[in-house]
Amino acid sequence: MPVKTILFVCYGNIARSLMAEGYLKKMASEHNLKIQVSSAGLNAQGLPPTRETLEIMKKEQIDLSNRTARQLTRELLEQADLVLTMEEIHKKAILFYYPQLKNKVFRLKEFAGEIRDLDIQDPYGKNIKVYEARYEEIKSSILKSFDKIVKFLGAD
Repeated sequence: MPVKTILFVCYGNIARSLMAEGYLKKMASEHNLKIQVSSAGLNAQGLPPTRETLEIMKKEQIDLSNRTARQLTRELLEQADLVLTMEEIHKKAILFYYPQLKNKVFRLKEFAGEIRDLDIQDPYGKNIKVYEARYEEIKSSILKSFDKIVKFLGAD
């Protein structure tokens, strides 16, 4: 049986989607789940993660220091079994070009069953407190949706 893949998407792939990828990989490892977790950005420039992203993830014992931003491609979208975006604009951009993917593209907070403030705003250019707040939103949404992710991917 092929390994199921989840793809997190944000704008630059240097903060939000990387934090989501790192945290879900950690959870999957702790639960011995056989899933592949990755991330990409709509406008990734091959940059390293922000200093704030690295600092927050280091506190979680997650090392992203060897990562660089990865551009979202059709191939990545098609390979993914589930695509979770950080904002509605990311979801709309994907579905504009690939409407056939509508059954597997969701905002992370939407997938987690939240009903308001469904966008996780970009912390880029803000202070560490803003990054920490965004990470807590990401972490909370992944925790709330973890069982649903596992079920959706058939990875249990």
